[in-house]
Amino acid sequence: MVSNPHDMIEAHVEGICLIATANRASGNPGEDALSPCAQAKRRPFCSNCQAYPSLNVSSATSLPPPLPSIAFAEPNTDITPAAAAAPLTKKTRAMFAQWLNGFAIQTWNSKDDIYATFLPYTALWHGISQEYILDNFHNLRTRESVDAICADWKYLESEMSH
Repeated sequence: MVSNPHDMIEAHVEGICLIATANRASGNPGEDALSPCAQAKRRPFCSNCQAYPSLNVSSATSLPPPLPSIAFAEPNTDITPAAAAAPLTKKTRAMFAQWLNGFAIQTWNSKDDIYATFLPYTALWHGISQEYILDNFHNLRTRESVDAICADWKYLESEMSH
């Protein structure tokens, strides 16, 4: 198991198969465990292995007027998702929910602060929730988007600096 979510986010940003990355992190030795979805013949594909239509538009197509700029007063609302990003499939979401739960247990158990001795591991998500992370996972494309989406997470700096 990896020690922080950086590897999963990096795989998502780089377009690397998310299931293969999770398998590598958990040490899954299965046949084709480290192969992309198409090569491993997994159905449905993870969100990085799914083919999405191109968002390129011809110059003849008129585009809608640009959106007005939004003040950066609320960082969680000023997130521009990357092109062709799609929410996680149900199967991939369930896999990442389990992965996030394992990450929380491992991380919380390794903490030396007083809170970790008497609070449950779910306290790791203080200021954010696993559901919120899963709902916005497809928007986690850059460090800036991670900082904006996870701005209220108490442990953002300590866990993302590993």
